[in-house]
Amino acid sequence: MFFNDFFGGQGGHPGMGGMPGGGGQRRPQRPKEKAEVKDEFYKTLNVEKTANAKQIKKAYRKLAMKNHPDKGGNPEVFKKMSEAYEVLGDEKKRKLYDKYGKKGLEAGGGGRNEQDIMSMFFGGQGGRRRSAEPTGPKKGEPVVHPLRVSLNDLYKGKTQRLRITRTIICKVGESTPVDVDEVEDTFEVCQQCRGRGAVMKTRQIGPGFVQQMQVQCSDCGGSGASLSRGYKVQQKQETLVVEILKGMKNNQKITLRGKGDMIPGTLPGDVIFVIKQLNHSTFKRRGSDLLLDKEISLLEAVCGVKWKLKHLDGREVIISTTPGEILKSQDLKCVQDLGMPITDTCDFGRMFVLFKVKFPTKGDLSADQINAIEAVLGPRTSPVPVVKDEEEESYLEDVDPATFGKLNEQTRGAGDESDDEEGGGGQQRVQCAQQ
Repeated sequence: MFFNDFFGGQGGHPGMGGMPGGGGQRRPQRPKEKAEVKDEFYKTLNVEKTANAKQIKKAYRKLAMKNHPDKGGNPEVFKKMSEAYEVLGDEKKRKLYDKYGKKGLEAGGGGRNEQDIMSMFFGGQGGRRRSAEPTGPKKGEPVVHPLRVSLNDLYKGKTQRLRITRTIICKVGESTPVDVDEVEDTFEVCQQCRGRGAVMKTRQIGPGFVQQMQVQCSDCGGSGASLSRGYKVQQKQETLVVEILKGMKNNQKITLRGKGDMIPGTLPGDVIFVIKQLNHSTFKRRGSDLLLDKEISLLEAVCGVKWKLKHLDGREVIISTTPGEILKSQDLKCVQDLGMPITDTCDFGRMFVLFKVKFPTKGDLSADQINAIEAVLGPRTSPVPVVKDEEEESYLEDVDPATFGKLNEQTRGAGDESDDEEGGGGQQRVQCAQQ
């Protein structure tokens, strides 16, 4: 009866579940899982159930490029695709799914058989074992190159071509590298070390003492993989095309997927170019804004300024102050939409202008010019006093602002000592200074 309850037999004891003295009724069987449910993951990736691992991977990558949330795709759709590929892209999970469906996967490995059920009830250890198989070849380390770009090229955008030499895998008799998605088909991972190139060995070094060490795999010679028949490895010169988009920033990265060296046993790494913005003679940049220093005369500061500016793309722009505006040194103004392009949009940042007023120097203005300026600008704030014979007139002189409050005490001290030697007049001078 126990086995009938679990495996669909007609169980029961005479008289149970039926008429007295009659046979037991057949237990209602659970409806079989519909085939459509087992096809769900295949439909999600738009592949047939007979598709091989290579076809499944290509289908997933194609859909991922289209539906990734970073590219405006639906996050829920992308999540379902990833779930489907996680199962169908793994050979063991796919077999379990094909046999038991999603419920089998949720049960811990897909549908328990008779031995699993007996193990659970009679003390055995049911459930699935963890697989020691590697999940797949690792991706090679990325190769990073700095890319020096002028501010003009970052404003206009540029296509740059760079010549490199790299290791490729190609078919025998050809010189074109295989597609990145097909690299896994060009080599066989060593079964002894599972692609690691080394294995763990144990040796006894004395009674009760065992040493475990890592040694090179003898089957693959430490390479971890071997080329499949019909493929070869060679060096090849290639031209990489790097697209520098308008408005890209300093230290921004441009990634060329799978353009690194092709080494049997690993997936080719990426080539990453890091933007290094060169200094510009006129503009300074912060984010999408530009800044330039503009020196103007006193006349321009008072009467207005207008000049022609050559921008980063070569065009000439007229910049002017509003009529009647008076500028001071360190005044900061801006012009909208004359800054850097904002990547992936049609917008631009701002252009800031920091003004520095250049005043006339000593001797530049004659007495007549001074009187003419005074006649135009009006009387002075402080009337010019008439100096009498008994009055002393003090003249201002240039001084370093950093010396304010920092009188050279050492020099003063040396002077005091010399005065003392001559007759002790130093003390008298201090007393006079305090009066």
